Amino acid sequence: MHRTLRTAVVAAALALASEPSRAADHATLETMLGDVVENAVTAMDRVAAGDRAGAVTLLSDAGVVASAFRDALEVPDSRTSLGREFGPVRSAAKTLSSSLRTAQRRTDDPLVSSHRAAASIRKSARLGVRTLARARRVPARGVAFVETNARTAGFHGTDSAIGFTVFPGLASDGGPCLEDPVVQVFDVTGNGAILTTVTALPPDRRGNPRFEILTGSVAGSGRVEVTACGVTRRWLVYNRGVPDTFPRTVTVTADRFDGLWTGSYSGRATLADGTQVPFTPGSVAFSVAGGVLTVTDPGSGTGSVSPFGKTLFSGRGAVDDTTYSYQGTFTSTFSGTASASGNWTARFPGGTARGTWRASR
Repeated sequence: MHRTLRTAVVAAALALASEPSRAADHATLETMLGDVVENAVTAMDRVAAGDRAGAVTLLSDAGVVASAFRDALEVPDSRTSLGREFGPVRSAAKTLSSSLRTAQRRTDDPLVSSHRAAASIRKSARLGVRTLARARRVPARGVAFVETNARTAGFHGTDSAIGFTVFPGLASDGGPCLEDPVVQVFDVTGNGAILTTVTALPPDRRGNPRFEILTGSVAGSGRVEVTACGVTRRWLVYNRGVPDTFPRTVTVTADRFDGLWTGSYSGRATLADGTQVPFTPGSVAFSVAGGVLTVTDPGSGTGSVSPFGKTLFSGRGAVDDTTYSYQGTFTSTFSGTASASGNWTARFPGGTARGTWRASR
């Protein structure tokens, strides 16, 4: 490591000699936050590659870890571990979990553009980065590091510099960590989005060492690792690329609803004399192929489904000369779930009926 960085780390670490040791679970909490950020940033890569389903899986995993992180914060030792940062970290973790759920829902929706989905993921990742930065303000084993500019942390444009500040930490015996930190940069996407050269910068006014890396000219992710006193900490960065990396338009076709669908219907009937009675529930079954819908239960019928999921179909029941008309909405997701629901009306000898229906594939 550059001599300037080494000298600054030692000088700053010596100032920690009187700091009390923190609970051992601080490293676990930090690792969990790092996993959340890594999954979110990797999800951006998946969206950029057109793999929305893969991005949804990563966001789901990130949500599970974020939830576990919130549970871990309720353990008494966590308050001790995080010290005065406990309150801000706890509040940020709640917001992070909510943001991840929104990002997952939007990324899974074919009617949401990749540009909008990526914006939601980026928001979640930035919340994770800020929460992680909060946690790293607490002295712990090894050395900590964060991006110097908190406003742009995590996401950057092409051909730009990303600055980092290294904070002193503790050795395994509770004394200052005096090891020479080793900085490594990995171009995770593998396309030159993040350059692997590290440049040492002059220390900040508190004596904390600094360094910078550079982004390339294309979109992609990278990882920075700093190792000292047996502890490796990582930081994820993302190069947004040119503005049109993520499409702003949505293209969907009706064949996303193709397949066999089954479900049920229920409702109420109004007899000729005005009396309302429960309508006997029943089953529905139909197939969809290229937007054409064919009903096999109840009775038979035909209809259509638009690329955006609007449907209208009608038919005739198997008995009693009943005619019916169904309308509603189909939905499908990149992760594979699909459902349909809506309202129906019917006419039969002696009265009319209406109700609701739902089906799945």
